[in-house]
Amino acid sequence: MKAIRLFLLSISLLVQQCSTAATCVYPDGTDSKYDYPCDPNADVSICCGGRPGTSCLANKLCEIGTGDRSRGSCTKKNDPKCAEYCLETRSQGISLISCTNSTKKENSYCCDFDPGCCDSSRVFDLLPEKPTIYAVWDDSQKRFVSVGASSTATTTSHAPTNTSSPVGDSEHTWGLSVGAKAGIGVGAAVLALLVAAVGYLFWKIHRKPAAESMPPQASQHIYPPAVYSARISNNSTQANPIISQEPESHSRSGFKQPSELDVGRAELSVNNQNQHQS
Repeated sequence: MKAIRLFLLSISLLVQQCSTAATCVYPDGTDSKYDYPCDPNADVSICCGGRPGTSCLANKLCEIGTGDRSRGSCTKKNDPKCAEYCLETRSQGISLISCTNSTKKENSYCCDFDPGCCDSSRVFDLLPEKPTIYAVWDDSQKRFVSVGASSTATTTSHAPTNTSSPVGDSEHTWGLSVGAKAGIGVGAAVLALLVAAVGYLFWKIHRKPAAESMPPQASQHIYPPAVYSARISNNSTQANPIISQEPESHSRSGFKQPSELDVGRAELSVNNQNQHQS
């Protein structure tokens, strides 16, 4: 019973770890299946797509190998540490376009690929002006690895409400997120343990009745050949006692039966009497 309690406790701990595994979500809480935390050890971290060439920037944007930047997801919904840009599109990531040519500032962006957005009031600035890369995707480990300080930048203005171009699904087809993979792995382990536990309990319950239902077996002794032969001979003698009979060879060897002796004695007595009379 103690072993079963420890086993159930281990399962509950695994389930707790599965429920607390870091997952990436978009601003509306939708699970981002293909994003990974830029800082897996942080309480709250921005998330970017896990594919070769992707980097996490200090201004909370994600940059791919072509130089395009986008707002990804985050490990916590509506947290100030997340990238709160272009929130008109809340159910998925969205690409940003640089407005450096219009504003002459390297940190000016808008939330639309339409070149005209940089000539409107939809432009906003992000800090720092020259963001550094603090994490890069390691395809061998399937995670982001740190290469500098984490993101601490804030925006100088919020992006205006407009119709923005979301990041296409074709740019997010490189695998499941860390949280999703961890959940699947832990879930599979918990399922395997539950199956093993049920099998063990079933075997434990049915083993004792099966043992009690078996009839007791008579003890058998193995004897050496000589002893075994002797025991068989003794048993045969006891089972079939020999009744002694007087052998027939007595009459053949000259011995007479008691009745024959008596007849001979009578004849001898008669002969003796006849001799005395004569």
